[in-house]
Amino acid sequence: MKNKYIFRAFLAGIVTLVMMLSAFGCSLAVEGAGEGEESISRDQMIGVFITTEPLIFDWDAEKRIFATVDKGDSSEPHEWNIYFEGIDGINFFDGVWKSENGNSFNMLTCGEEVCDIKTHYMSTDEGEGVELSGTVYNLPTNDLIYYSNPVYQTPDGKIYTVGGDGNHIGTFGLGGKLTTTLTDEVKVTEDGVTETNKISVQITYEGEYEPVEITVCQMDNNNQIVKTEKYAPGALPEAIKAERETAYIIVETKRNNPENPDDSIRELYTRSETRHTYFETFRLTNKGRLAKMSTRIEW
Repeated sequence: MKNKYIFRAFLAGIVTLVMMLSAFGCSLAVEGAGEGEESISRDQMIGVFITTEPLIFDWDAEKRIFATVDKGDSSEPHEWNIYFEGIDGINFFDGVWKSENGNSFNMLTCGEEVCDIKTHYMSTDEGEGVELSGTVYNLPTNDLIYYSNPVYQTPDGKIYTVGGDGNHIGTFGLGGKLTTTLTDEVKVTEDGVTETNKISVQITYEGEYEPVEITVCQMDNNNQIVKTEKYAPGALPEAIKAERETAYIIVETKRNNPENPDDSIRELYTRSETRHTYFETFRLTNKGRLAKMSTRIEW
C-alpha cells in the first residue's frame, strides 16, 4: 500500500449528497464523543480508513482492528509502512508521533488515492484542533459502497480502526459528489486543567472519467506551437523544461467518456520567471483506482 506523508510540528500547550444542482447536508458525530466523564481518557480519533467492504471482526474479539506499523530499520515515522493486515483500503489519518529528541509532531498518512488534500491545525488555551479534507475520485464504471471507518490512536501510539458507515456511490458520472464528515472531541485533564481536543475529517467521493492520453503543448506569444509531447496517464516526467520561446503551456487530458468520445479537459499555464509551476493529471493505480500525479514546469 502506497502512502503519502505530510508533517506538521506539534504545538504543545453526514453526509452531504450533491448531484448536479441538488444538495442535502447533515453531520455525523462519532458515538460517545462529548459525553462528559465518559469522554475523558478515551482514545482520540485521528482520521478514517476507507474500504469498499464492511470490516469483519472476530466473534470473540473487541470490535477493533489494529494497524501494523512496519518500522523496518528506520526510527523516522515518515519511512514507516502503516497498514491494516489483509484489508484492502485507503489510509487518511493524522497521528501524533515522537521524534528521537522527544518532540511531538503530527504526521498525515494517506493513500495515493486521496487527492486535493487540505489540513488545518489549531492550538488554543482550550485545546488542540485538526481539520482534514480530501477527495477520492471514483470511475463511473465502479458501482461501489465506500465505508468511512474511524481510526483512533492510543496514548502509547497504537493505531486501530472500528466499523464505520457505508455510502453507496453507485455509477456517479462527472460532477456527481457525495461528502461524508466525521467529527470527534475528547476532553483531557492534566494538573487540574481540562482541554478539549477536536478533529473533523471530510471525505468527498466524486465521479471522474478514466484518462486516456495527456498532451502537453508549448505555445509562443503568437499562439504558434513550439513543441508538443503526448504521454500515457501516469507516464509524465517529474519536470518538463519549457523552451526559451514558450509563452504558455496547454495541458489537455482526453477522457474515456462513453457519451462523448471527443471529451477532454484543457488547462493553461503562463510563463513565470520567478517560480516553478505545477500541474496535476489523473492516473490509474495498480488497483485500478484514480490518483493524481504532479508535474513541475521549469520555465
